[in-house]
Amino acid sequence: MPGTVFLIIAAACFTRASPRFELWLLTHPRLGPPVAAWRRHGAVSPRSKAVAVSSIALSGALLWLTQAPLYVKMGTTIILVAVVTFLLTRPSGPGLTPP
Repeated sequence: MPGTVFLIIAAACFTRASPRFELWLLTHPRLGPPVAAWRRHGAVSPRSKAVAVSSIALSGALLWLTQAPLYVKMGTTIILVAVVTFLLTRPSGPGLTPP
């Protein structure tokens, strides 16, 4: 699963719990830029989008190979499609509009 989502959640938690840890996360050379881009512009990098969509598609395909009830498969698929739709409508970089 892509880590950007967890970084955004961590930043939200740090904002409420510890300004020191929030500052550390935002100034981290590798972890800070994706969180900052999300906060400023709601942007997700094209690479992160590709990894996320690929992971979601693989997870959805594997779900359909299981013995889960049909309603579980359908419900989960609807949620996954909604997540992919949301992700693909986010800007790909600072100041860019959604595709």
